[in-house]
Amino acid sequence: MYALFAGLMYYPEGGWGDHRLTTPDLSSAQAEAKNAEHSADWWHIIHVPTGMVIERWATDIYDKAGPLADA
Repeated sequence: MYALFAGLMYYPEGGWGDHRLTTPDLSSAQAEAKNAEHSADWWHIIHVPTGMVIERWATDIYDKAGPLADA
């Protein structure tokens, strides 16, 4: 199970307010994350059973764009 969170840098909803999707399929979460890049400044895909961020992206120069280095 995977959850996608996405939002704007200056106006994050916080927590579940930034929740966009929960799906059992990682590829579905990844596809929706790519779509979110048109309306959001960042996204995180969370592996729900472990609570770990497995992929992330951000436009901000202070955040690494792309997958986590230790994922």
